[in-house]
Amino acid sequence: MHTWDLPEGLQQTTLHHVDPLNAEQYMLEASIVHIAKQVSRMTDQDQVTDAFVMDDQIWQVVGLDSGIFDSVCDETQRKTAQALDLLFPRTRQSA
Repeated sequence: MHTWDLPEGLQQTTLHHVDPLNAEQYMLEASIVHIAKQVSRMTDQDQVTDAFVMDDQIWQVVGLDSGIFDSVCDETQRKTAQALDLLFPRTRQSA
């Protein structure tokens, strides 16, 4: 990413999104991407998902309550299904 001369914030966010609490800078951004990645993993219909524990400090960094996670995953799944139905109506109906 450095070779592509991408902004430092994007480089650091990408570097630390797996473990955002280790980010010296851009911890908020890395934490947001970390949560988004976990939502994506939990809503992937082709992936078997097990319960996991996300560090409460990550939720504190972004200023959200961890209790919203399940509802965010459910809403993401509904919205994704709606988008796929709009884009690929025949494919989704036959599945």
